[in-house]
Amino acid sequence: MSVKEIKTPAVAPNNLVIYMSVLCNLKCGYCYARGSEFKKAIEKKVLLGAVSKFLKSSATDKKITFLGGEPFLHFNLIKAVLIFVRKEMKNDLPVYIFTNGFLIDKEISRFISQFDINLVVSVNAREISRQLGSGITKILKRVDVQKAAASVVIEKESAHKLFENILSLYKSGFRSIAWSPDITKTWNEREILILRREMFKVKRHYFQLIRNGLELYEIANAYEILDKILKRSFDECCMSAILCPDGNFIPCDKLIGSDEKGVNKYAFKRISDSKKKALFFKEALKYGARVKTLMCPVGAFAFGKYVSGAKDAEIKKAVRMHVKLSGAIEENYFSLFKRALKYPAFRRMHNISEKSFLKL
Repeated sequence: MSVKEIKTPAVAPNNLVIYMSVLCNLKCGYCYARGSEFKKAIEKKVLLGAVSKFLKSSATDKKITFLGGEPFLHFNLIKAVLIFVRKEMKNDLPVYIFTNGFLIDKEISRFISQFDINLVVSVNAREISRQLGSGITKILKRVDVQKAAASVVIEKESAHKLFENILSLYKSGFRSIAWSPDITKTWNEREILILRREMFKVKRHYFQLIRNGLELYEIANAYEILDKILKRSFDECCMSAILCPDGNFIPCDKLIGSDEKGVNKYAFKRISDSKKKALFFKEALKYGARVKTLMCPVGAFAFGKYVSGAKDAEIKKAVRMHVKLSGAIEENYFSLFKRALKYPAFRRMHNISEKSFLKL
């Protein structure tokens, strides 16, 4: 397969993903960025220059996402970006910040409200009970939990707690919940089966909420499935531009955890470099990793190849099992959504117009 045959976006990326550094106040075992060399924060001038290029690009429906590390370790840089965006844009564009939440104080809370930030609170699934009983309880007092989303990484060792974790987050007040499997480990058939059983419990509970007329929560990480069911258009390519702390861009955020050699192989200066992206996705394809699946297996490839330094056979196995895992998740969501779409409460929660529903 030639580089030209690899699909890359025909238009400019619409999601600027910013890594200001990978520094964090926590040490989660599943964090793919934990061994990264990007300990130094991006320079303000370089950061604003990249944001300016993004705002001037031809992309539509733009948004900015801050990842890490812990973004609020660089609060002043975030504030500088949003002030700059407001100055440059007549209409504000959506901004998402993924945070563990422990650094949110009164000042940051006011800032979140002032700039109407879409806050995503990352929760460690292994310690969710402790977090909800202590730190996050304090966080929820400073955050509008009805607007914030919760995101959980499910490690294979804690697959049997998926339903328990989601239920805990729901009871704590979150009305937008996302979860994804840990890509830093290779799942096996038994662990996928356990996750299937947990997903069935989640589905059963969701329909109990519907039947009892109780408040639903947004299933925030599966809109590709809704796009398929509703026959809406969706991008078959990665539409994110990932900005590294050194000011360069990379084609996949999992590369942020690589050493300098791995990053430099695919780094580029412009917001979009179709040639470098094509080379990267061509290599991923050799290991069985295709972009367009619900839980993109390209991340599993990038982590194995450029972060953990696994052997080719191990990488192929990790990708193959991730594809199976993604298929199990997609199958579960598909059956849930097909049935749930009949209920107006579900359609309202997921912003589905009656016109779109009636076309089914």
